[in-house]
Amino acid sequence: ALGPGFTQFAEPVFQRCVHLIQSQLMAK
Repeated sequence: ALGPGFTQFAEPVFQRCVHLIQSQLMAK
């Protein structure tokens, strides 16, 4: 039960992490 403020902060961070992981996989 986290507040909406956490969701607004976590979503872009999660998107960035996924993008970095995909970039690493593509680099290999």
